[in-house]
Amino acid sequence: MYEVQITSTGRPYGPKGEYRIFNEGSRRFRTKELVKLFLSDEYGSCKKTKMFSDDDNGVPEQVGYVYCFHNSDCSHSPIEKWFQQDWVKIVHFEPEISLF
Repeated sequence: MYEVQITSTGRPYGPKGEYRIFNEGSRRFRTKELVKLFLSDEYGSCKKTKMFSDDDNGVPEQVGYVYCFHNSDCSHSPIEKWFQQDWVKIVHFEPEISLF
């Protein structure tokens, strides 16, 4: 099983904007192929960079990607626009099996 953990951050246009978290969520998939299909459908061909985290020995290992794109909310007037970065971590795990 794989869990895709998504932390969505955004900042307004302009030189003084700071990124802030506005959403966190996760999705689970049975195979790596389904994870790839989900990421392709969700992010298409937008810019992405590798995301790393140190393991227990302090050695960096790739754990996912940061997807970068422009976004907007047309439900408000005037339309709000911002830069968005989604920090996407992919975790592989074995589900616990309980017999009772």
